Amino acid sequence: MINKSTFADIIAKVFFMSISVDTINLRFNVKPDYDQQQLQQLQEDLKNGQKELEKTRHAMDKLAKNGLSAMTKEQREEFDKLSAHLTETARKVHENEQKMKEFTRTSDISKMSIQQLGQRAKDLSAVLNNLNPETDDFKEYKKELDAVKEQKARFAAMR
Repeated sequence: MINKSTFADIIAKVFFMSISVDTINLRFNVKPDYDQQQLQQLQEDLKNGQKELEKTRHAMDKLAKNGLSAMTKEQREEFDKLSAHLTETARKVHENEQKMKEFTRTSDISKMSIQQLGQRAKDLSAVLNNLNPETDDFKEYKKELDAVKEQKARFAAMR
């Protein structure tokens, strides 16, 4: 015969084991949203591009500290290479920013983070400021802005 304390210990161990197994299963079953993964990758690429721009600008400033006319031929060639690299990197950063804006514009607001919702609301407000309130475009953007603000308020209420 099992005494009450042993039985209680067994039940407690089984209970805690099942919680641990459930918790582990939940951790393995949770998959990041594909759209969020793409957006995070775009954000990381943008951050790296901006760092590269800053690094290139710094190198160009270092070369040009005495002026372009005081550069040797080798320094001038290096400066021109850096300038071309800067232009290409700036183009890539701009394209990445455009991709992020397009991605955010077309993504489902229910899958956006609070930060992304805030950025989308800011972008929509900027668009609305440049539209005539009597147009259909204004009404569409206003409707979307209201939906974004509502979703953001829902998230804020969950905190």
